[in-house]
Amino acid sequence: MAVWDLKERNNIVRGNLNYRDATRGIHAIGYNPSIVNTVEQLNLASTGNATDYGDLTVARGELTRGNTSNNTRGIMYGGRTPTIVNNIDFNEFATTGNFTDFGDTFSSTTSGGAGAGNSIRAYKLGGRVSDVEYVNIASTGNGIDFGGNVGDARFRLGGCSNETRGFTFGGSIPAAQNNQIDFINLASLGNDASDFGDLSAAKRQAAAAGSTTRALIAGGYTDSPATYFDVIEFIEMASTGDAVDFGNLTAGTSYPSGFSNRVTAWFSGGYSPAVTKKIDTVNISTLGNATDFGDLVTTSASGNAYTNGHGGLPSFQRPSVTYMSGSGRALVWGGNRSAADSINIDMFNITTLGGSSDFGDLTVVNDKNAAFGTHVKGFCAIGQSPSEYNTAIDVVQTQSQGNASNFGDAVTASNRAKGFNNNTRGVVGGHYVTPGSHSDAIDYISMASTGDASDFGNLSVGRTELGATSNNTRGMFFGGYAHPAYTNVVDFITIASTGNATDFGNTVAADSGGSAFSSAVRGVYGGGESPAVNNHIEYFTIASAGNSTDFGDLTLALKFMGASSTPIRGVFDGGQAPGLSNVIQYVTIASTGDAADFGDLLDTNSQHSTYSDSNSGMLG
Repeated sequence: MAVWDLKERNNIVRGNLNYRDATRGIHAIGYNPSIVNTVEQLNLASTGNATDYGDLTVARGELTRGNTSNNTRGIMYGGRTPTIVNNIDFNEFATTGNFTDFGDTFSSTTSGGAGAGNSIRAYKLGGRVSDVEYVNIASTGNGIDFGGNVGDARFRLGGCSNETRGFTFGGSIPAAQNNQIDFINLASLGNDASDFGDLSAAKRQAAAAGSTTRALIAGGYTDSPATYFDVIEFIEMASTGDAVDFGNLTAGTSYPSGFSNRVTAWFSGGYSPAVTKKIDTVNISTLGNATDFGDLVTTSASGNAYTNGHGGLPSFQRPSVTYMSGSGRALVWGGNRSAADSINIDMFNITTLGGSSDFGDLTVVNDKNAAFGTHVKGFCAIGQSPSEYNTAIDVVQTQSQGNASNFGDAVTASNRAKGFNNNTRGVVGGHYVTPGSHSDAIDYISMASTGDASDFGNLSVGRTELGATSNNTRGMFFGGYAHPAYTNVVDFITIASTGNATDFGNTVAADSGGSAFSSAVRGVYGGGESPAVNNHIEYFTIASAGNSTDFGDLTLALKFMGASSTPIRGVFDGGQAPGLSNVIQYVTIASTGDAADFGDLLDTNSQHSTYSDSNSGMLG
């Protein structure tokens, strides 16, 4: 590889541009003008014409239109034949060939909805009905009711998303055109669409595509007077407001399909008024007119297109040239920040006093979660996002800064559990399971490869809001709430095996909401409530069963803190008492004494978890 190529590649990666993922565009033709099942593909790395990919399970048009895909799979959702069908099909980006049946739509009377997607789910918003539904892309099955609505039964919508928001553009209700732009928060089941602003004109059959920050809306049609729009307009997705002029397509077009990576958007096919096969392209960040990219094999309208690297997918993480794995980086996962559930991941270095800084984002808003990891990978499991008990296990590469991706799922949807690890396994126990049971279940994953959690065994007492930590051999669970009372139970497991936990001893007092870290020798447990919030710090010798010994006091009484450590220093961060705190405090684990001030988190935070890339669970 030439020097210039290396420099360019580094600029791409450091800029979070997802060229690695955005390699293929998939386009279901829809009408040509007959209804067909044809699907074509484009090589996004260079200009040129489309080639054949395979076929849908059922020929149809007026599909859900938007980025309904992740890095590995794409979803074609619903449509008309011309009667409405409830088929959901999927493809694997790594292969070519015919689509496979995924399941059926939740609503049997939907077509022409807006599509959205992130690394976990594909969504259908509206489409002759007002409901929102979704599927989990990695599995198969029928559409699931999201619980919210887009406000009216618009159809022939344009749609796209970033990781957190899904958008609808224009549409028909049922005959008149509409200029609405609405959005939903994808992570929050049950929320209705909110008003974002307006398009420049009432229109239906526009296409949309975007980056992680900007959505482009192109083309469309209105009846009075009959107009095929060539306008491209845009919004900044993190804000609200009316769409702004961007430029123009090469021709006025209705029912084109839109798709994108983080840099480039493509708009293909459509009526002008004859059915076309042209493909236009624009640079998303730069205002201006579209240019010709190539042609589809066949004319197309009312289909759908997506890529394996659109703006709804996690960013390529930036490699660091100033960080060494296992050097004491702590990651703070989600939580309740300034009294709002958070998607943020923060970081600080345990070996150096100071505050936290931004690392990236989780795949969903998440608090009451559990954390563990290796020298190079950090994991955040289960939690509440924000009203849903979830099964998600997220992972990041600790040496990089960027967003998390999905690793797999926990055995049961839950929150309020805690986790620890050795150098191969991550373990989570103390689940609060809907509709409110305090579970004794313990789960584990093998951290080396993606996949779902497996059953490990059971706690000696079913409880939640407990503390947890480990060395490389033993994992310990401290205290917790076992309805209707607090408990002082401490139990342990041998991480390399499976089986039920064994009684270890007791904490000083029965409490819950405490947090823990360890060296290879000592487990340290601090804070909590019983029900008064306390400032106690106590410790155990991990190799020897027995009750705790007083260590010292926190700088202030807190519960629901994050906790992390190196083999030498332990850190408590955030918490509440009852107000939220941004305080980071630390102790030297081998000694005893009161905690000292370390610095501050970026924001007040509670009910989160914190992981360290040099925790003692990895020291074999």
